[in-house]
Amino acid sequence: MSLRDQFERAIPIEVEISEDVQGRESTGGSTIPPKVRLAMYRVSEEALGNIVKHSGATGANVSLWIEQENIVFMSVEDNGQGFDMSDSTSKRSLGLMTIQDHMGVVGGEFSVESTPSKGTIVTAYVDISADVLESASVS
Repeated sequence: MSLRDQFERAIPIEVEISEDVQGRESTGGSTIPPKVRLAMYRVSEEALGNIVKHSGATGANVSLWIEQENIVFMSVEDNGQGFDMSDSTSKRSLGLMTIQDHMGVVGGEFSVESTPSKGTIVTAYVDISADVLESASVS
């Protein structure tokens, strides 16, 4: 069962995968490193889980794309209740700490945009250039 199948029982999920990402996946093996693919999977899993548990959303969108040839981006967006980003409790939530850990393993970053009653967007990105990933593994 795919991640989408698992969460789509609770909420409709649209998935958008850019042609760049599709091309990297269909060349007889992905050119996106396995640890980056796993980190992005885990981030989407955490974000979708939080949407289902806390947002009251009626839909979600997951997008994957590549910029500057080597930076893989993913966003998970919902139309739910959102939350106040100035609330210090939100910034220390287990979900956000988990996302930070997953992105940290691959030298990636993430951001969260949320507004009460307007939904939330989690965006994660990582540079998959060989030298950048090697330095992330060493730290």
